[in-house]
Amino acid sequence: MAKPDDDGLFDFDGNDAVSRIAAKYCSMTDGNCAPYIRIIRPKGNFRGPSRFELNHEHLPRDAVFTLAPDGIGTKPGLVDIRRRHKTAGWDLCAMPSTDVSRWGGKPVLMTNVLDVRTAGEPRSPQRQAVIDLYAGLYEASMEVGWTIFNGETAIMGPFVGSEVPDPTLPFLWAGVGFGIYRDDRLIDGSRVAAKQYVVAVRECGLRGNGYTDMRKALAARFGEAWWDHPDAQEWIEAAAVPSVIYDKLLADANGWNPHFERIDISYIAHITGGGICDKFGQDAILYFGFDAELSDLYDPLPVMHACKEWLGQSMPAERAYRSNNGGQGLLVVIESEEEALRFIKLAATHGKEARICGRIGQRSDNPKLVIHSKYDGAGEVVYTRSKT
Repeated sequence: MAKPDDDGLFDFDGNDAVSRIAAKYCSMTDGNCAPYIRIIRPKGNFRGPSRFELNHEHLPRDAVFTLAPDGIGTKPGLVDIRRRHKTAGWDLCAMPSTDVSRWGGKPVLMTNVLDVRTAGEPRSPQRQAVIDLYAGLYEASMEVGWTIFNGETAIMGPFVGSEVPDPTLPFLWAGVGFGIYRDDRLIDGSRVAAKQYVVAVRECGLRGNGYTDMRKALAARFGEAWWDHPDAQEWIEAAAVPSVIYDKLLADANGWNPHFERIDISYIAHITGGGICDKFGQDAILYFGFDAELSDLYDPLPVMHACKEWLGQSMPAERAYRSNNGGQGLLVVIESEEEALRFIKLAATHGKEARICGRIGQRSDNPKLVIHSKYDGAGEVVYTRSKT
């Protein structure tokens, strides 16, 4: 894999070093947004204005555009403890990119804001951590298939905190994705109907949510200084696993690949904050008045089971399925069994595991979402439509 001259990037001071690191990695993704957008970088000084122009020859005639802001919450604290800085870019990309793809769109550009306590001295662990953040962002952007257009890195000193007394690089990271929609192919849930199939796409980590509860659980099990406890390290590592990126799978399924026939999808839930209840239930299925039963979800990850166990009665299964994704990054509502199986086959070609996990029921005045819980002894978990 091509990469910037990282050794040279060690030697600049502070802000200049960070800016040069970011600019080099940004420019290496410029081809990802073709053929829809052409990137125009400044000549000479890398701090000059970057521009982009739309390639109307290749854009759909009904193309409209969107912005998708998101961040990775308090996950950086666990990433920093385990010094897995290179993985954080996968979380940063996955949050806004999937929020474009889930509505049927094609993510093409992103911008980001990285706040760090320090850029570190030349050749310090802090400087290496900054390089790793941007290296990971580059790798994740190649997986999404979009361009890192630009960004801002702010050295914030004590205003970027950490609950760990001796952190390597406290940081906060958020971004905004730019995407293309086709109005006639928007997937907004309005085509959900009774008897449609629900497909779960497996997730390997917590994605960008559930970390407040996870940190509370770690403290409950290992004490106030949980980050120092030797037996906590494997659990911190598991909680810091980077997000799966689904965008190339969804681009094919949603008709952005001219060599693959679009799949008849009615809704895609990105299971992040609020979990299955909110992202699948309240945002679409219950909102439109349908019952649904999810009888064969993937098992929650071991770290999710542990979080529930350590928090005890304060984390019943109903709350656990709201706190984290429960082992699925996406829930996809598909018109027919044949189309659902075609989606599962496509997912496998992208290295993603998927299976039919439920069905959409009939319309109801009091719709219910029923989950056959995979948490021990929990039985059925039932959510009803929010009154707000």
